[in-house]
Amino acid sequence: GQIMVWQAISSMSGATALLCNAQNLNIMDASKKAFSMWGSSALRGSSLASLVFDETTASWLQSELTCSAPAFVTPGTSVQGFWLRELGCVEFRSKLGSAFDSSVTCARLPDEPPNRPAVVVVIVEPLQEEQQMPRAGGGVRNQPVQNFSTQNRPVYRRGAPSIASSVHSEDITANDSVS
Repeated sequence: GQIMVWQAISSMSGATALLCNAQNLNIMDASKKAFSMWGSSALRGSSLASLVFDETTASWLQSELTCSAPAFVTPGTSVQGFWLRELGCVEFRSKLGSAFDSSVTCARLPDEPPNRPAVVVVIVEPLQEEQQMPRAGGGVRNQPVQNFSTQNRPVYRRGAPSIASSVHSEDITANDSVS
């Protein structure tokens, strides 16, 4: 059950995922991407709430995720103690201390007697910098996030515009990725 689900999610390349104790949200394990995003010292022995940008959001997140029988019902689910929920946009703090918005999806997996307590798998999908708007406050944002398809995605440039002329190249096509 729990182990197989966690191994499948954490082995996905590029997945930012955390495995947390369902009662106190202490981080039990993290995917490689999560370790690179926050650093091992921020994840080992800490709580999910410590990764959130501010106290208000941390309290809200704690109350949303620690209830075993939430006010919502996952459609098509009949497993006692299991739920799946999209929390929307949550603001986290990076290992460098800056804020970043992420779409958060959580799944609660029930306890497995005799010695496995219930867990919450937290999947964090950072939103593109280009899609975020600067703001003074922090916390949870309930505004819808526009999801651009890869074919209709507008192109944004980071940094100051260059005064140098662009160079034409035959080996660069519209499908090339700039990372």
